[in-house]
Amino acid sequence: MSMMDSEGGRRTGVRHPWLLWLLAAALVAGTGICLYLTRFHENQLYGDASATLANCPESETTNCEVVNTSGYSEIAGVPISALGIPTYLLLLALIGMARRRPRVVGYIFTIGLLTVLYSGYLYYVSEVKIGFLCLWCFRLYCINAGIPVLAGLAAWRNPVQLLRETFLDLGRFAPEVRMAAATFVVLLASAALGDRVYRASLAPAAPETIAATVEKLIRAAMPDTAEVELIRENSAAPGVFSPDSPAIQIGMEAFKKATGVRPLLVRVGGTLPIYPALAAKGIPTIGTGFALRESNVHSPNERLRVQDIDRAVAAATELYRGLAALA
Repeated sequence: MSMMDSEGGRRTGVRHPWLLWLLAAALVAGTGICLYLTRFHENQLYGDASATLANCPESETTNCEVVNTSGYSEIAGVPISALGIPTYLLLLALIGMARRRPRVVGYIFTIGLLTVLYSGYLYYVSEVKIGFLCLWCFRLYCINAGIPVLAGLAAWRNPVQLLRETFLDLGRFAPEVRMAAATFVVLLASAALGDRVYRASLAPAAPETIAATVEKLIRAAMPDTAEVELIRENSAAPGVFSPDSPAIQIGMEAFKKATGVRPLLVRVGGTLPIYPALAAKGIPTIGTGFALRESNVHSPNERLRVQDIDRAVAAATELYRGLAALA
């Protein structure tokens, strides 16, 4: 049974409403993925860095964890994945409205096109700027691609007409537009506030927790006939600094000027009590270098590539120039 309304003698509505319910299921799945990625992002950057992403094998081209903790993974301090939640919830609300107000299907179609365009931009960032792709992000891209397709098929009308009606409603700020805008503002504010509250509740894993986890993994990997004794000689609490701090942002910009590539913020292991002491005092700290994985840091045959010497000097010069602006 079709849902129809009339405007100026022209029938508008939903020819295949069951496709909207299929879309709703995809949007629920997308919301779950966004929650999953947001939890990982927040824990990696502000809490327990032992959090990982399942079903995303690392390779030379794929690394979900790097993509979701990169400098491009936030907008105004809020994870991009968290911002996807109000978008999907708004679309779910519009699907719920479609039975009484079928013209909102055009809104769903239009918003879907915007999510497709944004997905293309994020793919470009992952491929060109970050250098890795994210399988979880690809799952969201597929959901986004399905939004305009399913909405268009549900309406079974000319896509240009759907866009035209949507922009006409925007121009006259129709009641449906006002309702959708108000709903999105509430959802967006709730998502941003919820993310801040969750972030504030996080705390980096204590050395005891990390030690217990490492011991459990080692013992699980050993054969039953092996005897294992682990001795912890020393340890230090982790120090976590906000990537949004002006000093760290200046440092990232300095390295971009020197190398042409914006660096990624990552966590590293090490027993350096000075870092948590500085973090406790609220002093943002930059720990960096030009070593690669094959540089064998603190290992036999430790080395630095010749071409990185000039880059390191240039980055340090730009860094001190930038930090001088904070004085």
